Amino acid sequence: MAYNSVNKKSIRDRIQRRNTIIPTKKVEPVKKPHFTGSKELSKVVVIGISTGGPGTLMEVLPLLPADLNAAVIIIQHMPPSFTASFAKRLNNACCIPIKEADAGDVLQNGRGYLAPGGYQLVVRGESGIIRIPSTPKTIFMPCVNVTMDSVLDAFGGKNVIGVLMTGMGDDGADAMVRIRKAGGTTIAEDESTAVVFGMPREAIERGGAEVVAPSYKIANAIITAVRKA
Repeated sequence: MAYNSVNKKSIRDRIQRRNTIIPTKKVEPVKKPHFTGSKELSKVVVIGISTGGPGTLMEVLPLLPADLNAAVIIIQHMPPSFTASFAKRLNNACCIPIKEADAGDVLQNGRGYLAPGGYQLVVRGESGIIRIPSTPKTIFMPCVNVTMDSVLDAFGGKNVIGVLMTGMGDDGADAMVRIRKAGGTTIAEDESTAVVFGMPREAIERGGAEVVAPSYKIANAIITAVRKA
């Protein structure tokens, strides 16, 4: 079904349901290691997401294990005033520590980095040093394409896992194609669970999705891709 034919009220209802998920049982807090500078890094997962993203991320990221042998970068289209609090919310819910990315952060295995709103998140060098520039100017800042391309340039395709989930438009679709062509693994959310099947649909139609899975299977797909030689 084409996006233009999707009932707007249905989209709003699905977003509201995603963003008001209540745990069914009490989860004991997990003691997490502090962020420290380290060159230890195996792979990099870059997740791009937009409309309906907060609820979907809360379904996916808590399922990633504390010993995940990769760094996780999250590009959520979100206003600048919300990303710091959202990073804290994710950190409290997940096994891996997650923070709002700062300039100078060094990517590490088993750590998550949420891109700050209003800026680009760019990775430079084999050590995975994060830069937070205000350019290039794009429709969305942060931009999924910009971050994915920088990670691909820094680490090469086989060490990169691109993930594109619910969102309007096509941000990230072209970068997913480039990651897949370079030998990386690419995962797109299936229409059956996407609040807005825009960004993942574009990646699929352009040949940029090696794996297509509903949101509740995305964490397992990421873990499988990280463990792949």
